[in-house]
Amino acid sequence: MEKMPNVSINLSRLLVPDTVYFDITPQCNLRCQHCYSECENINLKEKTYKEVRNILKQVIKAKIFKIDLVGREPLMREDFGKIIRYISQKGCLIKIASNGTLINPEIAKTFASYNINSVQISIDSVSAEKHNMFRGNNNAFSLAVRGIELLKKHGINACIATTLTNFNFKELKKLADFAYKLGVYYYRTKLLIGNPHNKKFQINKQQYKYTVETLFNLKNHYKNMTVEQLHHSFLFEKNIKYDPARSITIPCGAGISRCSLTYDFKITPCIALAHLYSAPIKKGLVKEWQNNPIFNQWLKTFTLIKGKCGICGYKYVCGGGCRANVFGVTNNIFSSDPWCWFNPKNYK
Repeated sequence: MEKMPNVSINLSRLLVPDTVYFDITPQCNLRCQHCYSECENINLKEKTYKEVRNILKQVIKAKIFKIDLVGREPLMREDFGKIIRYISQKGCLIKIASNGTLINPEIAKTFASYNINSVQISIDSVSAEKHNMFRGNNNAFSLAVRGIELLKKHGINACIATTLTNFNFKELKKLADFAYKLGVYYYRTKLLIGNPHNKKFQINKQQYKYTVETLFNLKNHYKNMTVEQLHHSFLFEKNIKYDPARSITIPCGAGISRCSLTYDFKITPCIALAHLYSAPIKKGLVKEWQNNPIFNQWLKTFTLIKGKCGICGYKYVCGGGCRANVFGVTNNIFSSDPWCWFNPKNYK
């Protein structure tokens, strides 16, 4: 039997988060094959503009000036322009995550009028056919590209995000080149959050290693475009100390420096794990952030990770990987990262 070391987290949560991810609608205009959300349920009701504004008032009063508007597709809201106008008038930094298909000249012009820092658009293949298949719409690719071009025309920073699959992991260099030619400032990839419907698209450990190495080799390849690295890129770095005694870290700022709000106004460290860690906002956003036990439960999760990740001397670097991705595939929040190819010393 493996001997599990005493694991601690040496991190201090911010008094208030520096970033809030706000899922402002449960609706989407696409039916993506991989989606973990409930967008297929057309009966889900989005909150009114007044209700959304009341939550935003709490965010702004707490001096949280970074707001990421997400959803299934945030542009599905008819009052989206009113929402970004209100946030912008308060001086907040706004980012938007979108599938890009609804961005037309009028919307791009509206974005340019307000304090939009950047807009992330999903592109999953350089092949329009593959992207359209994955996104469930025959025009998804052309509309997303048009959206990016309109953003650039109006001087808005655009980011391209690719969901990693077994049909596109070998395309990453082509996708990054494509992003660079479109003039985006940032290119990123993200693992597919598993669910019963998307298993056929999941990459395996060998494909993931190929992906991480490909992105690592592109890190400084483009002028004026950043290529985001995945959690395990450090395994291709030199002189990263292996130290099992060091405290575990969290691979992102969830529950430490940022939180998410669901479309039905629940607070959660991670929007993809809201079904496990979330609570209604009853006592105000800040009080829930500071006092709700779900955040302590969330942080404790990282001290209870089992298997090789629990004993690994690199856990202070990667934190055992993204828990949303791990849970989506293993259905066990305490499981080791199934994509990591590294075998810790003395692990059997």
